[in-house]
Amino acid sequence: MIRRPPRSTLFPYTTLFRSPINIVLSLTTLIDPAVASCYIALFAMVAFILMKIGSGKIPWKIVPGVGCALGLSISSKGPGITLLPLVCGILLIVFAIMSRRKMEEEGRKRHKMRSFKPASETFFSKSLLFILLIVIFMTISGGYWHLRNWIYRGSPVYPIGLALAGHTVFPGIALDTVHPPPYAHGTEEWSQTRRILLSWLDNLSGWREAITGKDPKSGGLGLLWLLGCVPAIIVLLFQIGADKITPGRGRGRMEEVSGVPLIAVFVMTLTMFFAMPADHNHKIRYVLWIYGLGLPCFAVVAGRVWNSGSKILRRSGIIWVCLSVAVIIFEGIYCFQH
Repeated sequence: MIRRPPRSTLFPYTTLFRSPINIVLSLTTLIDPAVASCYIALFAMVAFILMKIGSGKIPWKIVPGVGCALGLSISSKGPGITLLPLVCGILLIVFAIMSRRKMEEEGRKRHKMRSFKPASETFFSKSLLFILLIVIFMTISGGYWHLRNWIYRGSPVYPIGLALAGHTVFPGIALDTVHPPPYAHGTEEWSQTRRILLSWLDNLSGWREAITGKDPKSGGLGLLWLLGCVPAIIVLLFQIGADKITPGRGRGRMEEVSGVPLIAVFVMTLTMFFAMPADHNHKIRYVLWIYGLGLPCFAVVAGRVWNSGSKILRRSGIIWVCLSVAVIIFEGIYCFQH
């Protein structure tokens, strides 16, 4: 999504490892940080691919990496299987749109050139091969067990079923019977929206327990998400909708933000959020991968306001960035000490 010098985005990305839930889970055998890492790596690679497609190129060298990231993502936890049709569908749609644009450009060139060799059909054929190779690497690295279950059991996620937005995708044992919804004490009768809001607010009423508990049922995401990531996501989505994101021209400013990769990552994150089992997506360790959307947005917006030509915007932006980073550092240190 972003073309910036690596140094300018290094610190915001390392804050992921300072989030309280990551620190807490590092002392356990729970796999959620590893699952989040697989998802975030996949999000980043898909964003990179879409950026290259937008420039008319097919990044063949990244095929093994994205295939392995997809394989690890779908095999790490049950809802991860949702990423297979989602990623392939996004790539196919963007490839088709780009191929159509090439076809339109070729139509205009035919009127100006006597001899012309069309490339749009070749581009789309190569894109299908590109997606096929990703699926092959995915199967080799982590999808073979799903394939085996599908052949012998009729469901790739056997024995657990998979439901998306209340609709059954693959039949199986309801996860609620194996893992009851992780309600925090006193929230059993709440709506799920209210639980999510409490958890995203870091459960301020029980803040200490939320960031130091071994497996908190509410809170632990870190205030960086609320103070830094959420505002940044809103700003970028609004700017994309208003068609105001343009290449920066000033020194030190953002060079390019492409709306397509950002929207694609947003769609993947939103889909995975609702693909979670019923009444589970308020628990932070299950959705730690949402930082894969929030941190890139935070890095972009932070860079823009930090180098803004407006003194008011620049000063207020510096205060916002420093406050967001200071809070997550404080939470991390407190979590380590307790």
